[in-house]
Amino acid sequence: MKRHLRFVYGIFSVLILELVTCPAMGQGLIKRDITSEDYKLWSKLYSDKISDDGNWISYELRYESHHDTLFVKNTITNKTFDFPKCSKSKFGAEKVFGCMDSNKNLKVMDLVKETLFLIEDVISYEFSNDGQFIISLETNNNKQSNLCIRYIDGKLVRRIENVTECKLNKLGNKVIYVSSNEQTSNIGQIAFTSKVSVVEVLSNLPPKIQNITWAKDESTIAFYGLNKTWELFMYQMENKKIFNIKDLPVSYFGSSQIAVGNNISLEISNDNTAVFFYYKSAKEKVLDKPIVEIWNANDKSLYIDRELAQTYNKPFLGVWYPQMQISKPVSDKKYQWVTLTGDQRFAIVADPLRYEPQFLLFVDVDYYIVDIKNGSRELLVEKISSHPSNIQVSPNGKFVNYYKNHGWWIYDIKKKTHTNITAGLATAFDNRFEDPNPELYGCAGWTNDGKSILINDQFDVWKISTDGKNKSRLTDGKEKKICFRMVNKDLSNIPSANYSGISSSVYDLDKINILSAESTVNADSGYFTFDQKKIKPLVFKDRKISKLLKAKNKDTYVFTEQSFMDSPNIVLKSSLQDQDKTVVKTNTQQKHFYWGTTEMIHYYSSKNKPLNGALFYPAHYNASVKYPMVVFIYSSPSGAINDYVNPTDHNGIGFNITTMTASGYFVLLADIAYEKGNPGISAVECVSSAVKKVVEKNLVDPAKVGLLAQSFGGYEANFIITQTNLFAAAVSGSAVSDIIRTYFSISADYSNPEIWRYESQQYRMVDSFYENKDAYLRNSPILHAEKIKTPLLTWAGKNDGNVKPEQSTALYIAMRKLNKTHIMLQYPNQGHILTAALAQEDLSKKTIEWFDHFLKNNAPAAWIVNRK
Repeated sequence: MKRHLRFVYGIFSVLILELVTCPAMGQGLIKRDITSEDYKLWSKLYSDKISDDGNWISYELRYESHHDTLFVKNTITNKTFDFPKCSKSKFGAEKVFGCMDSNKNLKVMDLVKETLFLIEDVISYEFSNDGQFIISLETNNNKQSNLCIRYIDGKLVRRIENVTECKLNKLGNKVIYVSSNEQTSNIGQIAFTSKVSVVEVLSNLPPKIQNITWAKDESTIAFYGLNKTWELFMYQMENKKIFNIKDLPVSYFGSSQIAVGNNISLEISNDNTAVFFYYKSAKEKVLDKPIVEIWNANDKSLYIDRELAQTYNKPFLGVWYPQMQISKPVSDKKYQWVTLTGDQRFAIVADPLRYEPQFLLFVDVDYYIVDIKNGSRELLVEKISSHPSNIQVSPNGKFVNYYKNHGWWIYDIKKKTHTNITAGLATAFDNRFEDPNPELYGCAGWTNDGKSILINDQFDVWKISTDGKNKSRLTDGKEKKICFRMVNKDLSNIPSANYSGISSSVYDLDKINILSAESTVNADSGYFTFDQKKIKPLVFKDRKISKLLKAKNKDTYVFTEQSFMDSPNIVLKSSLQDQDKTVVKTNTQQKHFYWGTTEMIHYYSSKNKPLNGALFYPAHYNASVKYPMVVFIYSSPSGAINDYVNPTDHNGIGFNITTMTASGYFVLLADIAYEKGNPGISAVECVSSAVKKVVEKNLVDPAKVGLLAQSFGGYEANFIITQTNLFAAAVSGSAVSDIIRTYFSISADYSNPEIWRYESQQYRMVDSFYENKDAYLRNSPILHAEKIKTPLLTWAGKNDGNVKPEQSTALYIAMRKLNKTHIMLQYPNQGHILTAALAQEDLSKKTIEWFDHFLKNNAPAAWIVNRK
């Protein structure tokens, strides 16, 4: 018998005790420096959920000690309840809150009566939409699972035994479930009104049922059933008609079978006439063990890819029309890339190997449009990127939008016409003018009437009709230097996977919508509201404003607000007119410690492009002192100026701004603008300009400036110190030192040649090595190592599959040969970023000690001077 522990919490509030001694009343606030012993006081805030009417929020505080706690707080009364080491939280209307602890216990709190009870051994749970009932799948003493329905006070209403699967509908007022024994399975439905009603839907089904799925209108369900082999079923609820397919037709599928798995989905078409499923080869994969591996340069795919394919029975998409008794493939071994149109009448497919060998992360492909029912296929567009954001479909099924030749195109499926809808607009929809490695600003979605598409440029959102005749800019970000982007208020409107592609969001522009906003000049950020007529700030200030949540039934919002000086808080805005109200404050102990401040600096590249740098002042700053400074680089990091950074030694790259400033350093995050074919040279010029700007402010000692970076930034650091003696010490981690060797290697993480990183990604070489050898030679750190005078500390994870540790070893050998000041650290069992706590602590400590010695003239730590 299940035990139900019921107890009353009563009216209480959780008080997070200040773990630092407070000064006596009447005295001034006494501050002190942070030490490593204090780090455990800090927590990280994770905003979780908001209730339907916005009266309650949930959030989590996580600590390095792992004493993590989930909280529920009333936004009106501030009453707070805590749930240590709990997760998987849910609100049931405004009445009830639930969460799971690490022992699989479900804790349910009645938010009105403030009573809590516990249900043991819970697998999963839901609340009915009205918050009256708890639906939980539980394990009994015999390790079988039961579906239990309870009132929110814990009283059991119904228990259904041997339930293997259940699913709540989107309205939250019905559950479909499967109960099984060794001989048969049954499917039932539970409806929640003022009472609970249970009806049997199907009986005498195969003993194992899996992946039960609702249709959108809930009139149909589909599922897999296992007899000797897996079969596919569809059942129409209203006319009580069941359809079943046992064997896939050989004429279409060859020797294939239905594929079933926890991560393999079923989908019923919107018109309930078709079921989309996966199939795979019925032949077991056997790994060949050849005497010799044959790598032919003209092969479409690499040997290692073909070898991997032998061990993986890849599933492909199929469709079944039950009433027509027809099933056929939608994707196959050749046309593996697939996405469906909004009405699911057509599929967009592509052959990823069409233009191989290619050296791109997302290869160019030809897209075809396929009539799913009759199988006819026509070329849609030739040779464009297979990146999911490059091609999408309209939710109404009438259009395909794709990006080609720096413009957005609309394909009208019925008319079979292509229209460049952005032609003639004096703006760019990718950043090709800003960066040699262009990226799309993206498609924001579609209007709810399906007549217009929403497209992003650098600053603004455009509304463009499908025929391209009506174009309007909805925002004024260009003039204000603010980047505006659409925000999904409804979780169901967030783009999700559409097989190989992604779905599109839908917006009703006659209603109030939300825009995120970020200044490209300073650190201001926030959210705006707009309804085609007027754009108004919801919140916009010199803070990092993020994680907006909206109550389902009211104009009540919560968001997270932080800056480097101010720990993240959760702020409530209960209507568009109301003032902000801080409902959760974190890390209030910070007031007892000296803390740094920030300033955004502005400088220019050698091509006169304006750039930003985030400058962090030392804690306990004294204007009469010139301080050492550490510069951190990785493309454009200045946007992190308003990130609050908990002091800690558990840093994956050994770098923590707060501990660095607490140790008496200025820290500069310097942005870099790149020119084609010169990633290293660009870094030298921009970083030198940034340092010069800070030195001109008379804040730092120009002879005591250090450089720190990791990954691509580590490559930049390695190169910079071959070209300038500006830095008195440097630290680089997980970094490339020989770009030519890397160019001609195969990535362990991506299983393809690294060429793509150089010709079409971060390194921005654009040209191949053979087209511009001088550029590769000019920008490769190891080829200029003899010019290094900066003491260099490098580190690598020995299991790094992103940048092979041999890159650090190569530079080590060069530095050793040249008698340079250099130490290499290699961490066993660690990857591109360190994840083991002891390794993180060690690297963080050694990074500070390295800079303390070379920038502060401290005595060297033993590991720096000891020779073996």
